[in-house]
Amino acid sequence: MKIFIHILILFSIIKIHSQNNYSLENGKISLILPENWKYEYSLIHNEKNEKVGEKGQGLTEYISGKNFIQTYKNGFVDDSETTKFIKSDTLVINGTKWYYALRKGEFWDGKGNTGFWYSHNFMRICDTNSFQFVLYNYSGQFDSWMEKILNKIKFKK
Repeated sequence: MKIFIHILILFSIIKIHSQNNYSLENGKISLILPENWKYEYSLIHNEKNEKVGEKGQGLTEYISGKNFIQTYKNGFVDDSETTKFIKSDTLVINGTKWYYALRKGEFWDGKGNTGFWYSHNFMRICDTNSFQFVLYNYSGQFDSWMEKILNKIKFKK
């Protein structure tokens, strides 16, 4: 049985096929998460219910890898003063090319806890569109679990 969840913010529909296999962007992209992880309202939570990622802008009009990276270098109008661009790169994971921008910023968990975390921002060009995805951690390192997640994002033609 398929359950349909409407995401109001991004105006897209997610279809949950099984516990950890998700269909994004009206079936154009599939995402498989580790056991006990969940994807709800464009956010990814691990087995401890910690936010570890989210669908960025999802499938949008095409932008070049250079423009994607420059956007993160320039920053955003709502960035805090402590948000910093760290580095950019081009990664090839299982034959898929991802543009990558790493930023460090402050977080607040809603319970009074603050600190710094890193946003690992990824963008892939898909025909005439681009797909953006964000993963988070506290170390700033590109962790093996991140590669596993990116490896499980499939694009349908």
